[in-house]
Amino acid sequence: MVSWDVPLQVSDGLTAREVEGERIEFVDGDGIVVSTFEAPLAWDASVDEASREHLQRAGVSVQIAEQSGTAVTLRLGVEREWLLDEARVFPVTVDPVYAKGTARPTFDAFVQTNYSSDRSGEQELKVGTYDGTNKARSFLTFSNTAFKDVKVQSATLNLYETWSYSCTASAVEVWNSGSVSTATRWTNQPALGTKYGSVTVAKGANSSCAAGWVNIPITSLAQSWSTNAAASVTLALKAGSETNVQGWKRFGSMESTTPPSITFTYNRKPNLATAPTVAGAATSGKDSFVPGKRPVLSSTATDPDGN
Repeated sequence: MVSWDVPLQVSDGLTAREVEGERIEFVDGDGIVVSTFEAPLAWDASVDEASREHLQRAGVSVQIAEQSGTAVTLRLGVEREWLLDEARVFPVTVDPVYAKGTARPTFDAFVQTNYSSDRSGEQELKVGTYDGTNKARSFLTFSNTAFKDVKVQSATLNLYETWSYSCTASAVEVWNSGSVSTATRWTNQPALGTKYGSVTVAKGANSSCAAGWVNIPITSLAQSWSTNAAASVTLALKAGSETNVQGWKRFGSMESTTPPSITFTYNRKPNLATAPTVAGAATSGKDSFVPGKRPVLSSTATDPDGN
């Protein structure tokens, strides 16, 4: 096995764990998976004539070599026999590892049945009903620049819940949505598409369930945005029940001191590596000569994410 180490810095409170040698999961204190590192794949520079695909591939093992606080070192490995096979065409590419990003809304607002004016300047977002009759939903718009044409490994919507009807936990859901603007009201809000995430929680009612951050996994939604040609994308927040008052919640908006965000990990394809060079080689015409039986080849590869 030919192996090498990849050092990572993870968020405070996360722990790395191996899953059947196929991936590394990063879990929070409640055991919830907030990010994954999939086992990479290696391929050489040969290209199949019919498909134009890199078919000479090999799996890459991934293990936790060391873990201390927020520092995690992963050990990746490729079988030596595959790497040193005479048929191997260099350079060999190993991909992916991932990069981290944070996206913040460019617009947000809530709509409510008993409000007839624009609420996009408010410092809060709302969902649910407080009396069984009047209802609220919220919308967040993000620039799609961060998500377009990338492979999203994990994504989490982070909301600061400032108020809940009581300390009885209830669901808040994330749906994909059409676009919104300052003209959006309850009566003309866009139709909701697919539900992509939810969490059951209660924070902010009193000291027994104090206000705090709520984290909702939305990996599938963020990945769907990567193939969306639109310049911006919008998600909707709604209560799991819009008739039960226990679902009434308030969250900090982008205008507040606790604005929403999406934290995500992603990967992009590496750039084509340079042609390999042979250390100490002498050339004569098209031929190269080395002074030993074990030539040392090297090539420079770059990644658009710097990893």
